[in-house]
Amino acid sequence: MSENKSENQVRNQLRKKLRRQRIKRVITIVVVVALIGVGLFLYNFYKENGRFPWAEKKTLIGTVREVEAQVTESIFTTTIDLSGYVEPNDIQKVILRATGTVTDVFVKEGDRVQKGDVGSSRRARSSITPRPTPTSTGWSPPSTSTSAITSTPAPRR
Repeated sequence: MSENKSENQVRNQLRKKLRRQRIKRVITIVVVVALIGVGLFLYNFYKENGRFPWAEKKTLIGTVREVEAQVTESIFTTTIDLSGYVEPNDIQKVILRATGTVTDVFVKEGDRVQKGDVGSSRRARSSITPRPTPTSTGWSPPSTSTSAITSTPAPRR
């Protein structure tokens, strides 16, 4: 009887163990199936709505409506008053070939000039004081010369 008792105890323990294993297996299967179901639900919800269920709904800023309208032609004129500074793209230096006192300037700041234009005239300077020379009127002033504008590129900075 004692053997019988111990044998029944062993069988009962084995049954309990197998029952626990079955319950664990069923719970695991149910959890996996639930996770798959939730995953499919979230995937479909996101695919249809562009957001997850727990995310706040986005409010549309404006809706697009299709409207039929007549097209007319008109002219628009816009005037813009601006103030500022104008700077040249390129600065040219004027180089005079002789020394002397500038007597006349024929251009003003900002004038457009081209190569060969007369920019100024000057009185030649020398270390000897010029003497009047006889002419038909009796006297001639010291020699003067004019300087033509030559285009020499300014050095790059």
